Amino acid sequence: MDVPVVMPPLGDAAGELVLSRWFKAPGDRVDKGEPFFEVATDKVESEVEALDSGTVSRLIVAEGESAEAGQIIAYIDPSAG
Repeated sequence: MDVPVVMPPLGDAAGELVLSRWFKAPGDRVDKGEPFFEVATDKVESEVEALDSGTVSRLIVAEGESAEAGQIIAYIDPSAG
């Protein structure tokens, strides 16, 4: 069963959260603690680490698209890879 990856809350960033870059693509292995994606606000860009290990099964939010904190943005298959 795939594990959802959600957009994290970024401190007191009340503005739009934009997924500026994925470091992994579907089919790639990602390890817990490894940089997985980058989020931009109107003030800062932050790398976000993977909270689970496995194979990226799906990316829901494309680079350049915005997402709300708590929104599912990808799925990881922890049994693969």
